[in-house]
Amino acid sequence: MNHYRLQVALGHMGSQHTEYAVWHIATSLDAADVMANRGHFLPGVREVTEVRAVTEAEYNAVRRMGQQAFAVEPRGKQP
Repeated sequence: MNHYRLQVALGHMGSQHTEYAVWHIATSLDAADVMANRGHFLPGVREVTEVRAVTEAEYNAVRRMGQQAFAVEPRGKQP
């Protein structure tokens, strides 16, 4: 499992406003696929603007603090 810190631009229906957020994710995808949002596995994301690898400990610490940290896999991906 790979762990990343992302900065994402969120797309809002009917709005010209772009909101940026920082997420931490756990996924089997590599950094290039995450940056390209290959297969649109991050719904609602207009653009991934930054991807940085983090340790599992950092990911878990962010998750324990109640911030945006979650596991995500592309649709149809079998474990």
